[in-house]
Amino acid sequence: MKRLNVNTSIESFLVMILMTVFAISVSFIIMQGKSTFERVTENKIQDENARIALSYVNKRIKQNDESGGISVVEDAVEGLTALKISHESYEEGLFTYIFYHEGIMYECYTDIDPTIRLSTEIISVSNLSFEENNGQIIMKLDYEYQGDMIPIEQKTTLRSKGDHHD
Repeated sequence: MKRLNVNTSIESFLVMILMTVFAISVSFIIMQGKSTFERVTENKIQDENARIALSYVNKRIKQNDESGGISVVEDAVEGLTALKISHESYEEGLFTYIFYHEGIMYECYTDIDPTIRLSTEIISVSNLSFEENNGQIIMKLDYEYQGDMIPIEQKTTLRSKGDHHD
């Protein structure tokens, strides 16, 4: 009888060890799945934000592309470089400034000197910059994809060729 109890005890102990290993494995799989899901979600958000920022700026340029209406200005908003959009044709004296500050793309629509305080947050992005070259506005930004920072560059050719009013 004692031998049967020992065998039953050993079997019970082995079943408990097997169940513990199974529970630990399931917990590990759940934690890894959660981590992967969070990474995928974050990558998707950054990708969407990059596309929104690019599309937003492209639309603003296309809406306001007139001779001398679009330029990249250094030290435009509190020392920051900004895309400056003039509304001279239909809103004389008003300007829109699109710029990057501390991880956020901002827009300032004003008829006075632009400031960050007067500006509206548009969207979170990384390393946004603007350049002007041969009648093109070049917008650059970065976004993270699977742990790597991927630079994106969008070139928008101005129909007005960036010519300035005389």
